[in-house]
Amino acid sequence: MTGCDKVPLTQGRGEGGANTRTGHPDANLPNVILYNTRVDSCSRQNVSHYQVSRLIFGTLYPAYSSYKAVRSKDVKEYVKWMMYWIIFALFTTAETITDIFLCWKFVHPTLSSKEKDIDDYLCQAKDKSYDALLHFGRKGLNVAATAAVTAAAKVTTTSSPPRL
Repeated sequence: MTGCDKVPLTQGRGEGGANTRTGHPDANLPNVILYNTRVDSCSRQNVSHYQVSRLIFGTLYPAYSSYKAVRSKDVKEYVKWMMYWIIFALFTTAETITDIFLCWKFVHPTLSSKEKDIDDYLCQAKDKSYDALLHFGRKGLNVAATAAVTAAAKVTTTSSPPRL
């Protein structure tokens, strides 16, 4: 299998759309897992700083402040942080639901319809980058070989004393 071999989003499906593991046409779980794995691996690389900031400032700091409010028995602080956690839960729920619908209603169909074009473009880019690497590698080797021959020629002319 080369880097340009296509791995369809519908991997795990047999004839008539039935799942090859279960034989049931409605068992989409392997497809969902494969698709989410692809998305998650890209997402992790692109948003890691955002996730760390969100963890620290959106969860850890408020959790510690909530802990302090409970320990101090300050009702005003306690109410403030309870409101924060209610809003946090609502936004997290809305984000999760929206993410599911946006992904499967818009992103997945778009990727599925453009999959061949994307794969062809990636293969072309891979081939071009490989050709460029070979071209510049050859140039670099030629420059290194020329420098080595020039250096060897200088050493031989300067190190051998004239014979009388």
